Amino acid sequence: MKISTQLRSAVSVGYTWNSPKGKRRVEKIETDPATGKETLFISTEGSKFFVLLPAQELAFEVKLDEQGAASLTKSKAEEEKRLIEKTKHESWLGFTDKLSGSAKARVLAVLDKPINVNGKSDLRGNHIKRLVAKGYRVQPSPYSAFKGRVLLGPNDSFLAEKDLTKIGLDFAAYLEKLPAAALTS
Repeated sequence: MKISTQLRSAVSVGYTWNSPKGKRRVEKIETDPATGKETLFISTEGSKFFVLLPAQELAFEVKLDEQGAASLTKSKAEEEKRLIEKTKHESWLGFTDKLSGSAKARVLAVLDKPINVNGKSDLRGNHIKRLVAKGYRVQPSPYSAFKGRVLLGPNDSFLAEKDLTKIGLDFAAYLEKLPAAALTS
């Protein structure tokens, strides 16, 4: 691949670009007297070594590096967003605060699990929190077909324990005891 005229005119010692490993820079350009071909000495941020690169391959190298850096930046941003979301729910309004490490992990796995609600993805814990805010309450099942507890709504609609899990209903019972303002935050 021939180096583009635009990039070739811009390349000199000190030319820098981003890569997934950090900033890269042209440190030195040497021309082979026998062939007339240029070799670039490329440094990478945090490394003591140079990469030797034929000048005609620089455009391709820069393109690959910048695409990789952009992809890495995007994935880091997505990971940061996921971590912020996870820590936001880390204690689920104090529900997991007094639990041991393994019990807390089990509860978080249940409440942080994505579920399908009316065709949209949501976390189980968020769905339960919204239902309790709408007036749903944990009660023994009034229906003979469903044994155990249910999350019963104001209009007699309900979700059974098998839908929300035991931990989900325990969380709903915990939320019932909190002030209503805590459920809307």
